[in-house]
Amino acid sequence: FRVCIVAAQNPVCWSPDYGYTAEVCCPPDLEPVGNITCWWDGFQAGDFIATGDYSYAGCCNRTNWARTEAVLGDLMARATKMPYLYAERIVMELDHAGLLPSRFVVNYGAADGSASGDDPAVPLFKEHGFPGLAVEPDEARAAKLRRSMPAAVQVREVGVTPLNTADLLREASAPEEPALLKVDIDSFDCPVLLATLRVSRPAVVQVEVNSEVPYPVIFGVHYSPNFRHSDRKGREHGWFSRGFFGCSSTLAAELAQPFGYDVVGQAGAHDVLLMRRDLRLAMNKGMPWAPLRAYTAAGVARAISVRCMKKYFGSGVGVSWLMLAETRPEILLKFVTRGIKASCLASQGLGREGECAHGYTVGFDVEDFRRIY
Repeated sequence: FRVCIVAAQNPVCWSPDYGYTAEVCCPPDLEPVGNITCWWDGFQAGDFIATGDYSYAGCCNRTNWARTEAVLGDLMARATKMPYLYAERIVMELDHAGLLPSRFVVNYGAADGSASGDDPAVPLFKEHGFPGLAVEPDEARAAKLRRSMPAAVQVREVGVTPLNTADLLREASAPEEPALLKVDIDSFDCPVLLATLRVSRPAVVQVEVNSEVPYPVIFGVHYSPNFRHSDRKGREHGWFSRGFFGCSSTLAAELAQPFGYDVVGQAGAHDVLLMRRDLRLAMNKGMPWAPLRAYTAAGVARAISVRCMKKYFGSGVGVSWLMLAETRPEILLKFVTRGIKASCLASQGLGREGECAHGYTVGFDVEDFRRIY
């Protein structure tokens, strides 16, 4: 079994009965990056080993690997400057400083309420007694969620969308300025984020992003009631449908900025952490010894990609895109677009005129996404 992907250059290379040659699936048109994306079972970044009938020199020569390691090493050094923070701790610091506008928490994508994950709403609900709203569409998870949440937390077994978020908040009697908004729905996260910020001003926002889509690409899945979540496991989990979800770090940061939010760090597995600018400055004034700084969309996108790179689009695809963003940005969009289209087709199916059945935006201008909503 071999897998060889050039940023989804050829969707047929995703097939589990892959029988294509390296020339088809890893064409040498990414110079000077070279065929660094010739990844397959048994060959991992930095190992400098090859097995099977692929030669080390033929797929990834030492010069290209040295260049790759140099670029990734520089990115790693820069990524360490982006703080990894815990949203619940920032909320508690605001509370202790008398700056928290309310103690209400909004949790979109609450799962089963397990404390073993990295959901910042769980400790606020269970350990600190915050009231709030926990939304989870899966019946089994919602049942566990109800059993695990305190009485002050309203559990709704429904899928949140950009069309119902205002109603959900109103029905829960949520204040206009909640303490925390967490969005992690593995689908159209950015449309929900944008719709919520238009009717609410949370103190802190944590939103999961797609770690493989690099800065400065704007990528976001659009809302549709027909969105199909990945139900594949194991190898198929990434090589088929898992990459088509959520939005890029760049898009999430750019959508929140006009509402007065700054990027303050990374959180969760691959989440962007945002904070209202007025509250960040007020807290820094009272705590000058530990200021929360504002970071760029580029900074948080690079940090999340380097620290939390996944393999949802296929082994090595995210790394190849990250390398292109740093070394060949003029051809980056072409390859990212191909990869996203292949993943969309694999997960959502074929629609009209041979296009993917589900809408999305990919490009460099945030307005291409925003104008749809």
